[in-house]
Amino acid sequence: MVHQLLVKMYASNIITYGNRNFGTIPENYVQPVKEYTALNYTDWQIDNALVQGYITEQEYTEIMTLKNTK
Repeated sequence: MVHQLLVKMYASNIITYGNRNFGTIPENYVQPVKEYTALNYTDWQIDNALVQGYITEQEYTEIMTLKNTK
């Protein structure tokens, strides 16, 4: 089971603060967090997470692909 509050928290900790990454969250939360990020974060915030090294190029591409299909 995936809890939306945790999805939001993981997304914030990864994208905004960089104190988590997709490798440090439970596997069943990875895709929901990417989807949440695509829907709720701006391009600038996602770009900045990449520049800061909070997410990898592959994670960035997956999130932006989701963003462009929503």
